[in-house]
Amino acid sequence: MQELYLKVISAGSSLNYPHAYWGPGIRDDYIFHFVLSGRGYFEMGGKKHLITKGQSFLIYPGNTVNYYPDKEEPWEYIWVNFTGAEAEKLLKYTAFSLKKPVTPAELSGRTEKAFFALHESFKDVSPAGVCRSIAELRNIFASYMELYPSAPLKLSEHTALIEYIEKNCLNQSFSLDDTAKRFGLSRISLYRRFKKEMGVSPKEHIISIKAERACDLLKTTDLSVKEISYSLGFSDPLYFSRFFKAETGLSPTEYKP
Repeated sequence: MQELYLKVISAGSSLNYPHAYWGPGIRDDYIFHFVLSGRGYFEMGGKKHLITKGQSFLIYPGNTVNYYPDKEEPWEYIWVNFTGAEAEKLLKYTAFSLKKPVTPAELSGRTEKAFFALHESFKDVSPAGVCRSIAELRNIFASYMELYPSAPLKLSEHTALIEYIEKNCLNQSFSLDDTAKRFGLSRISLYRRFKKEMGVSPKEHIISIKAERACDLLKTTDLSVKEISYSLGFSDPLYFSRFFKAETGLSPTEYKP
């Protein structure tokens, strides 16, 4: 069976053993913990964190960790153990890191509900249950992305932005304003970072992509000018024809072999 991009290994809670200790030791996979009540301590990388109700902590695979309840007010928590090629990518959209493995205490509500939903879906071992568990894990990630987000990434670190523009700029609904919001940037910030990285503005890059794709479609397909126009995100074939001539010096019909 092909390895899943994101896979729930196990899920559970400490409700039946609130005084349990774990570690020091290492885990093979990622583990999210969400504290439901009480207090406890989490140690990783030589740092000791006090964890209280509403906070989460993330265990990274291969790192020595130790976590245990407070003696006077032992915690109760719910957890999910996960792995998969997509996990590291999703974590980059959150503020979790080896240096910051603990969230603030304001992440209850949606985060807590997502944990309990995953806990329930994990009890169903059918293919549908497995699918629901992965979906609920994605909901947990989405909650952290919104409530504990990473700082906007520099473009040189954020090839996903360039890939997104290149893959979506031919859609009629595409806009740079929406793209900037999607990646947590202002329109001006997107422009400056893109030009610094690529040497051209986003608009110039999109024009180049559309012109190159238009030439390719005119040369290698029997599509009409109108069909090519719509395929490239132009709602008006006449506007496409003017665009193409401005870029190549020829009209689409003159260019077409």
